[in-house]
Amino acid sequence: MEPSEPVRIEYAGGVSWLAFVLACASEPSAPEAGPGEDVDGDGVVGAEDCDDHDAQRAQGEADLPANGLDEDCSGGDSCFADVDQDGYAAGDGSLVVSADMDCADDGEVGDLARVNDCDDSAPTVNIAAVERAGDERDHNCDGAELCWADGDGDEHADLFGSTRSSVDLDCIDAGEARTFDARDDCDDADAWVHPGAFETPGDEIDSTCDGGEACWLDSDGDGWPSAAVVPSDDIACDGFGEAPTRTLDCDDAVASVHPEGNETCNDVDDDCSGAVDDNGLVSLPDGRTYSTVSAAVADATAGDEIVVCDGVYRESLAISQTLSLRSLHGAEATTIDASSLGAAVVVGADRVTLAGFTFTGGVGHGTGGTEGGGLYLAGSEVSVENCVVSGNSADRGGGVSVHGSASFADVELAGNAAGDVGGALYVVGRVHLDEATVSGNSAARGGAFGIGDVGREESGAIELVGGSVDGNSATLSAGGAYLALGTLSLDGTSFGATTGNGDASIVVRLGDDTFVEVNDPGSEARLMCSTTDGGCE
Repeated sequence: MEPSEPVRIEYAGGVSWLAFVLACASEPSAPEAGPGEDVDGDGVVGAEDCDDHDAQRAQGEADLPANGLDEDCSGGDSCFADVDQDGYAAGDGSLVVSADMDCADDGEVGDLARVNDCDDSAPTVNIAAVERAGDERDHNCDGAELCWADGDGDEHADLFGSTRSSVDLDCIDAGEARTFDARDDCDDADAWVHPGAFETPGDEIDSTCDGGEACWLDSDGDGWPSAAVVPSDDIACDGFGEAPTRTLDCDDAVASVHPEGNETCNDVDDDCSGAVDDNGLVSLPDGRTYSTVSAAVADATAGDEIVVCDGVYRESLAISQTLSLRSLHGAEATTIDASSLGAAVVVGADRVTLAGFTFTGGVGHGTGGTEGGGLYLAGSEVSVENCVVSGNSADRGGGVSVHGSASFADVELAGNAAGDVGGALYVVGRVHLDEATVSGNSAARGGAFGIGDVGREESGAIELVGGSVDGNSATLSAGGAYLALGTLSLDGTSFGATTGNGDASIVVRLGDDTFVEVNDPGSEARLMCSTTDGGCE
């Protein structure tokens, strides 16, 4: 039979080669060619032809690859070359002569479907290879590259390994990233989220991909943060010391101070208004505030300290339990003005402290003969500190009347008046005055002090340490002190000029159990005894 027409065979890679398919009919075995004979007529004679019965086989013939025939008498078949030995031959049709006919040895490929390696120098590159993302190499010979995804274009690839196919190999187009680019973006749909981004406090977004959030600092836990920022280990900003929104606490170390704080009498801008606007306020320890002192006293619990801010409080107080009543800025700024309602303060309990007030406008406690125009003190261990008692009046004790025990420290008793006795102070108990200033008081008897009551057989005792008694007056007797029954002790106290009963400073009404002790030889006190039964010492 005659050879068939040439057939063009296409293969992957775009390279073509010619294959001749020969169809031969079975014929009887031909006789061996003699020397110089050319049996098959292929132009090659005798022993020079490896197969003189097949015109397609002879030295110089084209050896068709991978057909299992040795057309060129080379001793083996031509195979497709697989230089990198990855099982895929180069797509350009490069050939290698095999030592046999199977094209199955290393570096050989006989399967036309595997003649498509786009880089036969790299064993990791072939049509069956796994594409390695972002290394700028086409591993699977599809003409493109697999790149790491940077969906939001923030130059940080997706943390979770997302990829996308590129039309080229460089992985630098929009939305692409290379192997050596950072793959740490925890939200590849948001360009504002990646390591190194600005962490916006309180937006519940982990902008820096560190697993947490920046929160506004609320150090005192009052729900009102400051301008400072604190890192959180979650994104909720609901832990102690954290807040999701900025509201600007003006003092983040004190939980009671914030924009909705309750303004109390403490010299602090509790409501962050920009000013200490607590004048006229009275506060209890639990933060309750009042506009009157009497209301605070009524609501107080035994042992409480009531703090009174600057102002003039026109009221009369009655204290019936142990407590402390203190002003914030002292007597010059805080006044209790009884406004003729009675005594400025009536104390009927033990261990009461009054500190830092001016008491004025009082007209005494009781009916049918009033006492204690400014202060009526009936309890024991009452303490009066840094106070001014002035401009008060009563029948006895124009300024103060004591029916228990009391101590006065750094007080001023001035300008008080008694219709009967004790312009500044009337005592039928015990009183200690330390560094007191007693001046400008007046009474019928004892312009400064009235001690004891003979008719009631109630004695009194006044002990003065330091201070001064000066400029007091009496219309009947004793410009300084009138001792009816009791004791007056002076220790370093200056007794200045007084007016009344022949200018005597101190008048002793009775001798028995009544005496004056003057421990300052330089005192100007002049003593006059008025007694019918034995005189006085």
